[in-house]
Amino acid sequence: MKKLITLVCLLALALPGLAGDDKPIQHLDLPEVTTEAEAQTIFRDTTAELKQKQRLDSAELQQIHLITYSLERSVAYFVTHSEGERQAEARELAELVEAVHLSSETNQKTATEDNLARYFQAADRFAKGF
Repeated sequence: MKKLITLVCLLALALPGLAGDDKPIQHLDLPEVTTEAEAQTIFRDTTAELKQKQRLDSAELQQIHLITYSLERSVAYFVTHSEGERQAEARELAELVEAVHLSSETNQKTATEDNLARYFQAADRFAKGF
């Protein structure tokens, strides 16, 4: 999975004009997550990658945008395969990931920073259930 995440990030860097453009980039179509173990691994790895982003300049915002594609798949697995309170937590995560996705996609530094802070709080709580 790390190879896939790395490939996605490299793709972002290879596309000309990506970092400085305020227009949304073309969306990626990644395979569905099919197991709990895969969902947990992606969730942990992508959350750790997001936590490393500190500058939130245009290049990092586009990297964050691309990272959220994998994270969205992971969280979607939890929404579909959880019940009760755990499913409600997964739905909250899905909303927060979408907020990070959209704000980073349009190079909104402050909004992305705020969305990431809220996501990290919820993600840390959710990961305790692994």
